Amino acid sequence: MSATIIGLSAIAKAASPIIKDIYDGAKGTVQRSLDRWTATGFSKKIARQLSDIDSVRTIWSPEKNVSLRSFYYPSRLRSAEERSTVLESITDLGEGCIVIQGIVGQGKSILLRYLALQEILRKDNRRLPIFLELRKVTKSTPLIASIHKALSAYDVNVDDALFEYLAASGKIVVLLDGFDELETPLVRQATLDLEHLAQKFPELQIIVTSRPNNEVQKLNSFRVLEVGPLHAADYPPFLQALGLEPVKIVDIVHAIQSSPSQVAGLIVTPLMLTLVVFVYQSEKQIPADLPEFFDRLFYTVFTRHDKLKAAFEREHHSGLSERKLQALFEAFCFMSLQLGTSRTLSPAQFNEAFELAQDYLEGSACKESAFRKDITKVACLMLEEGVGDATFLHKSIAEYHAAAFVKSSDDAFAKRFYEEATVSWVHWQECLGFLQSIDPYRFSKYFAINNLRLAISLFEELAACKSGIQLQTMMPSWMSKTYVAYRASPDKAGTFKRSSFGSWQEADNFYARELSDVLSTAAFLTGPEILTESEVSELRAEEMQISAHLNNEIEFAFPKFLDRWGIDKCQRSLADHIYKLKEKLKEAEVHANKLNSRPMIFDRKRKS
Repeated sequence: MSATIIGLSAIAKAASPIIKDIYDGAKGTVQRSLDRWTATGFSKKIARQLSDIDSVRTIWSPEKNVSLRSFYYPSRLRSAEERSTVLESITDLGEGCIVIQGIVGQGKSILLRYLALQEILRKDNRRLPIFLELRKVTKSTPLIASIHKALSAYDVNVDDALFEYLAASGKIVVLLDGFDELETPLVRQATLDLEHLAQKFPELQIIVTSRPNNEVQKLNSFRVLEVGPLHAADYPPFLQALGLEPVKIVDIVHAIQSSPSQVAGLIVTPLMLTLVVFVYQSEKQIPADLPEFFDRLFYTVFTRHDKLKAAFEREHHSGLSERKLQALFEAFCFMSLQLGTSRTLSPAQFNEAFELAQDYLEGSACKESAFRKDITKVACLMLEEGVGDATFLHKSIAEYHAAAFVKSSDDAFAKRFYEEATVSWVHWQECLGFLQSIDPYRFSKYFAINNLRLAISLFEELAACKSGIQLQTMMPSWMSKTYVAYRASPDKAGTFKRSSFGSWQEADNFYARELSDVLSTAAFLTGPEILTESEVSELRAEEMQISAHLNNEIEFAFPKFLDRWGIDKCQRSLADHIYKLKEKLKEAEVHANKLNSRPMIFDRKRKS
């Protein structure tokens, strides 16, 4: 991790040509609003803003900003056709608006920052990157206003005329990080704003990162690319990028490969591999399961400074033992998510979550300010930002510890939680993923079995359909308006290339949500990949219902699409998924039976 935060002079030199290009291309009042860009040394003002993109805090360096280039490891992206691309610059993504989708800890934020830097530093740079963390969008400053605000950081008075010039000219690229971190009431308007921008400014490229199953993935104007997992072959070069010595790299890779633990099988993301290294360096072993792993992680972050000092044990500001402090933090995380807060908590939100956690737990009395110091100054699991705000170092930290709170709760609380999560599964989705591993028996009994049975019933009804029209009548309401889209090919004039499958609403079942992926896969296996304009005309002559979307895209209603090119692949995809769901159901029933059989231990007679 030897790279330093990129210097202002280097960025200023790289930014100068695009600044001049943007200014020279502007006219009238728009150009006058950019007059400050002609001032001597102004490039360094812009460079100062761009330099901030390179400066980040990590679990390795929670108290000091470091250059992301010092540890960046290239990501692989997969398209719907399963084509894999190693991503080094925005040009590797191709044209058009894009959603980069990835699960917890796949490094989406670091990737987007890296792409922004590469865009300004590359020799043939023709665009100015506008980078925005979507968690900073608020009701008073919605998405469009937040983009204007990010642009105004380049020392311009942004109005509609200036933004329209920049967007229409294609001389900016907008990079929006963390769609899943938008507060729920803001999602719909942000989605509409993105669709509006994409349609109004075809030359404007917008790149958004998000976890799966969000509204942005459904937008017609955006292609979805998925971040690929880390493989065992990635471990050595990734650890080398972190700055580990070769001997340590060999030790850690060997420990992972020889470990029979649950944790070893979960090391498919940069965050998880980093956390494993973090714990291994402290413990000299990889814990046997996920709960023990996170317990050791909590211990490690509280003692990382102290291990450098002989016979020193840090006193917690809260006065609580490590175990009680961990229990309080778990309750705090649960209450924070229950309240619907984002990754960043205002002072009022922090206080409310803390007081609720205190009310629930016994023996955890302490001052909020002392608890805050332990979490932000000692453990650094949260970072202080702005005036009194506190931000989780990573969203998954809050989600895991909230799940741990459920795991440690009694059966009555757990049963109530899983019943609530059946209805509001979207809100608790990531916690449920953790609970499947750390609380498998109650997860299975109170949540998985009933939801799996409902999902299997739905899939079986759809698989029995003999035509697209029949399938449409059996489709759940949230999947009733599906289509297959073809977009005008930029490579070959007069042709349309299959581009996307949509659109659906929020599923009413945790397992039924997978229906969109199953049908999307079937759509990409059915029908031609390329259609010519003459073929489209022939289909219209056959009275095939085809909707035009702007000038560069056409849509086929999914039922008609199946009736025209065959439903067999769709039936096969559904049948394959039914098998997978039934296997999950068998596993859940085994777990539940173990939980049910526990009281029988008292019926066994002791051998004399």
